[in-house]
Amino acid sequence: MALTLSKFVTKRTVTSICALSTLIWILKRRNRKQVAKYRNIWPVEDIQYIIKEEKPKGPKAHVNARFFRQLYQLLKIGIPSIISSEFAFVLLIAGILITKSFCDLWMINMSTLIESSILKMDKSLFKRRLLKFLAVLPMISIVNNVLKYSIYEMKLRLRTNITRSLLDQYLK
Repeated sequence: MALTLSKFVTKRTVTSICALSTLIWILKRRNRKQVAKYRNIWPVEDIQYIIKEEKPKGPKAHVNARFFRQLYQLLKIGIPSIISSEFAFVLLIAGILITKSFCDLWMINMSTLIESSILKMDKSLFKRRLLKFLAVLPMISIVNNVLKYSIYEMKLRLRTNITRSLLDQYLK
């Protein structure tokens, strides 16, 4: 084995190996200096100070009897009675939010099933699942639009009720 390697050990190869190793050493050393330069941007003491520094706490919300009285007064203004249209909109919004949650879960499940049919390389299964997914998309769009409409309507009704309440208080 020593005889075969000795054919490659010439003045030229030894010089080029030395030059290459020197170049690699210089590049590594240069890279270490740059890393050390960026490491010393902040001294350790400043970093420890920043970590230990506590942020000032804001005012805490007090939930007491006064809070519940004010909440009850606001609810009386917003929803005058159980038979009112505002109460129906609150129920509609709650139902639509639940429906939207189920739609989101269904979409996540269906997209996972579509991906699994892609991984299985089953074209017919992929087509069926994709068509089912595309068929349900308009229903999900309708759910989102009904939610937007009912929130907008509720906002308008709350504004009118609050304005009416403020006018009644002012005229008394």
